[in-house]
Amino acid sequence: MFSFPDILDPEFYSTVSEVSAVVIQSEILAFFVSLTAALMSYRNALKKKSRSLFWCGNFALCYALWNIFHLLSLRQNDFEIGHLHFTVEFARKAHLILSLLLPALAHQFFTVFFKQKKLMARLHLLTSIGVFALIFIPMGHYYKAIQFLAGIFVFGSFAFLTLKLWRLYRKTDDLKLKTRVFFVVVGMTACILFSVVGQIRAENFVTKIPLPFVGNILTAVLIYFVYQMAANPRLREIRELMLRGIRILLLTLILAAIFLILLAWVGENNIELFIFNTFIASFIILSILEPLRTQLDRFFLKQFIIDRYEFEEILKKLPRRLRHSRQLEDLSTQLLEGVRESGRVYQTALFLWDTTSGDYRIVPPSNLVFKTTLAADHPFIKYFKWSRFPLLLEQDQELDAELEESLKEMHSHLVLPLFKQDHLLGVWALRSSLKSTNPYTSFSNTEVELLEQISQEVVSLLDQLQHFESQERQERLAALGEMSAALAHEVRNPLGALQGAAQLLKTSPSISNSDDKECVNILSKEIDRMQKTVEQYLNFARKSEEPIEVDLNILLQKVFNDVKPKALKTGTQFHLEIDSALPKLKTDPLKLEQVLFNLVQNACEAFSKNIIVLAKLHQGLNPEFEILVKDDGPGIPAAIVANIFTPLFTTKKAGSGLGLPICKKIIESLGGELSVESKAGSGTTFKVLLPFSSDAKRPSATLEVAESKSLPPSES
Repeated sequence: MFSFPDILDPEFYSTVSEVSAVVIQSEILAFFVSLTAALMSYRNALKKKSRSLFWCGNFALCYALWNIFHLLSLRQNDFEIGHLHFTVEFARKAHLILSLLLPALAHQFFTVFFKQKKLMARLHLLTSIGVFALIFIPMGHYYKAIQFLAGIFVFGSFAFLTLKLWRLYRKTDDLKLKTRVFFVVVGMTACILFSVVGQIRAENFVTKIPLPFVGNILTAVLIYFVYQMAANPRLREIRELMLRGIRILLLTLILAAIFLILLAWVGENNIELFIFNTFIASFIILSILEPLRTQLDRFFLKQFIIDRYEFEEILKKLPRRLRHSRQLEDLSTQLLEGVRESGRVYQTALFLWDTTSGDYRIVPPSNLVFKTTLAADHPFIKYFKWSRFPLLLEQDQELDAELEESLKEMHSHLVLPLFKQDHLLGVWALRSSLKSTNPYTSFSNTEVELLEQISQEVVSLLDQLQHFESQERQERLAALGEMSAALAHEVRNPLGALQGAAQLLKTSPSISNSDDKECVNILSKEIDRMQKTVEQYLNFARKSEEPIEVDLNILLQKVFNDVKPKALKTGTQFHLEIDSALPKLKTDPLKLEQVLFNLVQNACEAFSKNIIVLAKLHQGLNPEFEILVKDDGPGIPAAIVANIFTPLFTTKKAGSGLGLPICKKIIESLGGELSVESKAGSGTTFKVLLPFSSDAKRPSATLEVAESKSLPPSES
């Protein structure tokens, strides 16, 4: 009866000439490697629903069985497997049938994998005829002749298939396809040559020359790497594939040397020492395997793929540099200039959510500037609503046409999302070459993983910077409050004295010259302006009065009357749209009047032709008043909008930088919220939201929710 250990013994095969142990061991090893590749291909084919992996598994399984049945065909005696009896003729027929199937299965795999029409249209027909003939024609004394004809057909088919692939390599303009085909052509050429030489040795056609028998091992290794290429679309550079093969070969040699050295110590018939040394060898191999593989990868990268090595080293050190950033400008500079240091990344751009404009805006010093904004409905943003995986230009799965077009329009090889929980804070685009189709510049798995880690670090740092900015703003507001109290004592009284003196000078009979009177008028106006500035500081620190019921219609009419002189100079028209049935608002009328006065006056100073003020009540669980102040002026540039509520920030020559910050603080002290929407050339809209009841406070008045306002809508 046949048993598995028997096939490792050359005496098991009774042939005219003795079968070399190298042939047996090589074919057994090729069987296991091919079977492993077949099982992994089938598993991934089911998982990914991939046709190319399915046919790769079929080819690998067929080659694994071919190796076993080729060994069994070398016997001259029948054999049994379990309770089943098999003749030598059955083994020979199975070996030849599997031989004929190999080219057809390889052809089918490459046709699907390279997405081509049939490379050899008549191959399947010829294979079917040959298989049918082998099943029904008895071998007898014609086995050698049939085997010879089958060998010519198999090697000829593989040679012709290789030639077809070479022609595909020569004519295609797709560099990604070109890279893959070239690797397969080189591998198949080597496998065919060494398989022919090995088959000559296995059949004992040449006995005096010790021909190498490595063709089946090379073929099994080629099958494994083709499986890797089909299963992993990121693994496509020839140099990376070759270095992986060299690494595996060196690891095999090193570990085999360790094992052999320890086993050589055993000696003959020493079972205890054999078991002990086997344990020691296994322990050493397991201990050094991972560190050795890591060091070999590092060595090969440094020697043969220098650009990748330098880039990965920079990426490993970059997070530490980013943590020293204290402002957004520092963070973006360290990030974008850091990834460009090695030259691996040619261009890069960082887009962050902008609360005021409601889109994603590019951050300097980005140099991938084919677009400066990404709208909320941009294909990138819509893609990251349902996927958090990086977006790769060269990935193999079918992409939406609009998304693929956007990638090409942006000239980006890789786009990474920046997520804070369910909020997409921004996107990070990178371009590694002038040519978007160049596969030699595609990012490796390791590079993508390192870039993902950095993007997560950036999200964490953005959150910290936002918290620091909020704290700094609160500290500045507190400092201004203290300064306002000091100004009330130190500046207000002297200004009052100066104003009184100026009034006396106006009525003094000694001031009769027109020039002197003009100087006194200028002095009085400037003192008035200084008093208004002092009042702004005082209002910044003043506590709210007891709320009373306020008629918004009357209040807004009063504001219009106060601003009317300014409007006459700028030619501005006022338009009030308010519901006559609008209920009264319970609030501090003086503070609300000051806010609306400032907003309307600012609109006039922007030389708006029309100012529209709308007021309405939003019903609901927490009813609130909404007051909109719209103008058709020149608008506010995006770079300035983000800072208009920052104390002491101003673009006016005579401005104090306190007007809008004070307005915002007043509205927040009333339990409401003040926001702005503006685009250059499209006018500006200020929105005031106030609770219907003075006792109710809007949640956004707290620091935590105020921070959340800077987040984009949730993507979940």
